[in-house]
Amino acid sequence: MAKIIDSYEELLSYTEEVRDSLDIIHKWLQSKPNVDEYWSYHDLITLHGQHFALLNLIMHRMDSLISEHRAIVNDTIRKGE
Repeated sequence: MAKIIDSYEELLSYTEEVRDSLDIIHKWLQSKPNVDEYWSYHDLITLHGQHFALLNLIMHRMDSLISEHRAIVNDTIRKGE
């Protein structure tokens, strides 16, 4: 049972990490560039690559969490814990 609790704690920690990352992307998507200011568009385009990388990291983390915790659940069910 301790393994389940430790794994659940890890799951919550990673879920919080993903949520924080999604908040960063959400705030970036809400910003609108100033039509009259060149640097406003430059910053939007420059940050696009960084936020796309962050989104890829989130997707990778979620895929890993799904497979890791699915395996833990399946092992626990097989062992009858």
